[in-house]
Amino acid sequence: MKKFLMALLFIGGLGNAFAQECPPEWVQYTNGSRYLYDIEKEQNEKEKSETEFKNMLLDMARTNLAKQIKVQVVDKTVIEKLAVNGRSVVRFGARTNFSTDVDMELVQTKTLYNSSTRQGWAIAYIDKAAAGTFYKNKVEVLLKKADNTLTNANNYILSGFKGKASDEATAMLAEFAQLDEIFYWLSFFGLSQSELGSLLDRCSTRQQALKKLEISVKNGIVIYLSVSADLFGRPYPNLQSKLKGSLASDKHSFSENPNGADWLIEVNASAREYNITGESISTFHTKVDAFVKVIKTATGQHIFEDEITTKGSHTRGYDEAARIAYGDLEKEIFKLVQKSINE
Repeated sequence: MKKFLMALLFIGGLGNAFAQECPPEWVQYTNGSRYLYDIEKEQNEKEKSETEFKNMLLDMARTNLAKQIKVQVVDKTVIEKLAVNGRSVVRFGARTNFSTDVDMELVQTKTLYNSSTRQGWAIAYIDKAAAGTFYKNKVEVLLKKADNTLTNANNYILSGFKGKASDEATAMLAEFAQLDEIFYWLSFFGLSQSELGSLLDRCSTRQQALKKLEISVKNGIVIYLSVSADLFGRPYPNLQSKLKGSLASDKHSFSENPNGADWLIEVNASAREYNITGESISTFHTKVDAFVKVIKTATGQHIFEDEITTKGSHTRGYDEAARIAYGDLEKEIFKLVQKSINE
């Protein structure tokens, strides 16, 4: 969408410009305070084509309409949402150095040209009521998108995808940052305080719902982790501790009760010796075989249920070789869990 930059100064009575011998057809734009406008009148002394001359006048009118409003900002309406007895209210404050882009489609233009006298006129104007509707529609679009986000995020939670729900809520909350500018324009174009308050209440309700949802999933995915690991007849607890550490560093939390978890991860692993034909006996080789289950509790779906085998070699013995294989196994399981959760 084409835009032009308008730096604004909110000075009372900003609505009217001084027209240059306004044509009768355009009097409606100059009477009252409904329109912001600029009218340009010139004589085509250089005998430009009619199209070129009218385009030149239009450029001048657009530029001078911007100059009407283009000044340093002394006060900008700042709309803050304050919780008063559970409701949002509007408060006005001061801010300096404010500038913004006004959508070009808000500016309408007309031209007139007398081919006999080679005299032309151009007007650029903004209908304040239409501009107010334009920005109200922006708010409505944002509110509808927020409602869709809340629906999608809750569906993600029910499906066991808390991470995706959190991402949706966070991204939508970031979009609410544009409301300050939108509400400034709504106030500038004359939206009543009651309408502003009503829109603010609705926006505040959606923001609070999104923040509440975001907080509810801030601890990430909840995992029930059950690991049994054998190192040649002895327990090997390092597999569980390392896997738990990797998952925790990725902002997942854990439950001792499978009914309170989003995902169930079950691992049964054991190490075994194996030899490589023709290789020196000074190198020890092991394999670790693990049967792994990844289950989404919300649906009972077994996302993964299969065996994973890793290898390890070391010159100090089978135990050291098995520890290497277990290290690789932990990495494989971590990647598997992350892929399952994020799909």
